[in-house]
Amino acid sequence: MIEYYEVYKETDALYSAVAERSGMSSAMFWTMYAVCSKDGSCAQKDVCGICAMSKQTVHSALKKLQTQGYLYLDVSPADRRSKYIFLTELGERYKREKLYPLFEAEKAAFQQMDQRDREGLLHGSRAYLRQLRAALRPMLADTSANGKQGEI
Repeated sequence: MIEYYEVYKETDALYSAVAERSGMSSAMFWTMYAVCSKDGSCAQKDVCGICAMSKQTVHSALKKLQTQGYLYLDVSPADRRSKYIFLTELGERYKREKLYPLFEAEKAAFQQMDQRDREGLLHGSRAYLRQLRAALRPMLADTSANGKQGEI
């Protein structure tokens, strides 16, 4: 278990270093990552799903990114009741200069792995998440000390 945790934390540290060097907080970086992975426009719920971040965290990151000129919110073309996230020119430049090279590095690293290792990584990670989610369900279902219900 410790070995898995060490690998997970090393991977997280790599992404944190990329975020820091790109001049963004982790939440802002992952929000941009999600928007850019959806070709530069998506809904807030898409970002929450891709990044596994709360609506409040994503909302805060969106506000900061909007204030700094990376993106803007507008009415969704598909559903006029919800807002969509769109990249500005600065956001597009960030995507080209910071995120596309990261996407290419991720793709290259994954493709360098043997196919069995790639399949094993995905299969094992999904199995672990499924089992961990089930094992933690009772703990996360309890109301915490701050009165908020845990989410899974």
